[in-house]
Amino acid sequence: MVEADLEAARSVAIAARRDGDEEAVAELAAEWRSRLRRLAGADEELQAEVRRLVEEFRPLLAGGPAGPVVMVARASGGSRVNQAGRDQTVTGG
Repeated sequence: MVEADLEAARSVAIAARRDGDEEAVAELAAEWRSRLRRLAGADEELQAEVRRLVEEFRPLLAGGPAGPVVMVARASGGSRVNQAGRDQTVTGG
């Protein structure tokens, strides 16, 4: 259940970021911070692991750069190349 909830929250967060709704993003972050705190309970080892994961992914949560990204693409003929450092939606032909 947690996995499905997390995937749903991810979809909502992506849409909220795309729409510039930082309040919705902040609310989701607060909700998951609370859920993770409850799930970890008194397990200090699990709490430490959750903190480590949060620190590892903080740049992504804050919308900041995750680090250097180098992309190289070559296309020929009628080929098309789509590259993105974050989420990307490609529509049309």
